[in-house]
Amino acid sequence: MLTARRLASTLIDKARRRGERVVLFVRNHPALLLVAASLRGRADGLVFQSSFPLERQGNRARRGLHQAALRLGGRRVDGVLAVSPLGLERARSLCSDYAPGLVVPLLSDLPRASAAEDAIWGGDKGSVRFIYVGTHGAQRRLDVVLAGAVGALNAGANAAFVFVGGKPEEIAALRTSSGVQRWEGESRIRFIEALPRPTLPGLLGGADVGLSLVPATRINREMSPTKLAEYMGAGLAVVASRGVDLQETFMRDSAAGLLVPFDAQSIADGIGQMCADQSFLNDCKSYAENFAETRLIYSRYVSEFTAIIFGSEVSSFDGHSSTIDSDPER
Repeated sequence: MLTARRLASTLIDKARRRGERVVLFVRNHPALLLVAASLRGRADGLVFQSSFPLERQGNRARRGLHQAALRLGGRRVDGVLAVSPLGLERARSLCSDYAPGLVVPLLSDLPRASAAEDAIWGGDKGSVRFIYVGTHGAQRRLDVVLAGAVGALNAGANAAFVFVGGKPEEIAALRTSSGVQRWEGESRIRFIEALPRPTLPGLLGGADVGLSLVPATRINREMSPTKLAEYMGAGLAVVASRGVDLQETFMRDSAAGLLVPFDAQSIADGIGQMCADQSFLNDCKSYAENFAETRLIYSRYVSEFTAIIFGSEVSSFDGHSSTIDSDPER
């Protein structure tokens, strides 16, 4: 904290000598929020972005320290940013009652693929191609997703699946799930370890459907579904799980695919529906692309972000668009 304060103080002094306005911007960490709050009197504003509930993680002592730091530093915050409406509600409860809030989801920064990477699909041209990109950690319950994929294949779905991003030990554990090795042997299920981010557009460009399936845990409920935005940005239809508030909003507004409960049978049914109706699948792809081009772009949030930085008042959040939300009592 002392090092951060010295550095921030030096940067403020340099900016003042150049005649510049200074707004302090803190992302997530309670200790750094305390540092910025201690320097608020020398700045023109303090904005806090909370994209992850650190104050709910760790042992009791750590949680208590983080909560105390956020409440103390939050008193001097002039604007609050979050990546979902639930995240904003949580963050604002820790900050000044009069600080306006803005939801900016985590959106895709990937370019569209110039050419699809078909090699990973084993040369198969007839199957509907499903892709999952992301962590394979136990908390994501990919065993349930794989059970759904296996169930769909067992029921006759003409599908192929690629799971990207697992560590070797995670993949080894997932391979023990019932039926996975059989379908992996037939090249209907494949695992690819974590890849450099620039390679993802080509992988996504070769797929038809993105799998955005996560359990509805307390943390996941307020997440911003980045993979959902990446799938839609690549023009993929989506099978997504219920229980993640912003994910449900995007799926319902876009009509880009299916929302299903997070259980193996429901996932299998959703996969089967995608495979059974080519017209529906094509419509979902088109809707996904249109939604991404109009709603899932950072440029549409610039004016609201600028207003947060400079303290302007704009309209409150309606649940379907970006927002700056002033004190709800006013």
